[in-house]
Amino acid sequence: MNDDPNKPSARPRGRDVLYVTILTAGISAVGIAALLGAAGHLSSTPSGILSLPVVLGSILILNGTVIASVAAILLRMRRMTWRDMGFRIPRSPWLWGAPGLGIVTVVAIEGIGRALDVSASELTTRLIAPQGFSWTGLLGTLVFIGFVAPFGEELYFRGLIYRWLRNRWNPSIAASVSALLFGGAHLYYSLPVMLIVALLGLLLAVAFELSGSIWTPIAIHAVQNSIVVSFVYWSLT
Repeated sequence: MNDDPNKPSARPRGRDVLYVTILTAGISAVGIAALLGAAGHLSSTPSGILSLPVVLGSILILNGTVIASVAAILLRMRRMTWRDMGFRIPRSPWLWGAPGLGIVTVVAIEGIGRALDVSASELTTRLIAPQGFSWTGLLGTLVFIGFVAPFGEELYFRGLIYRWLRNRWNPSIAASVSALLFGGAHLYYSLPVMLIVALLGLLLAVAFELSGSIWTPIAIHAVQNSIVVSFVYWSLT
């Protein structure tokens, strides 16, 4: 059995990336617009703040569409499997070390932000706790931002884009390009913060490459997001 994530029986192609991207962008744009309209947020809201249900609903629509698009185009049309996308048991050290790396990632990102005098804490708080502290908000945010978003983002940026780039270029170039795309996708942040997010994307691509499993970057990403969410809500108590 081959556990190398870069030598699967089937590999993503450029057209697969294009089709998944177009399908995801189109469906999620319509879905999120409908959600905003139903919630009365098509016009400007006070202080530009969206309600938490709208934020979490948008996350569900976007990441759910990514998963559905990958399933439709790669699994159904291309006859690929989830294992071809990298869903396999990580190599032993990564199986136990991924959560710890998530904690280290939080500390490293915070340290880099402080060293560069860059912070996204205010925007992050507005996004994930727009109405302040509530247990419902904390639990909902942990589910959607702590797991749903990392799962969808890793499937798209590492399982699809990185694997496609990895089939064309060496790991260093593929990881760097996918990391820049990952950072650029976080347009709601300032450029310095987007670059820090790109560094996170680079770490996640390297973790995928070395561990042989997409579960590793998902775990790191999920732990990192969950810690950030927990600290934001703790600061509001």
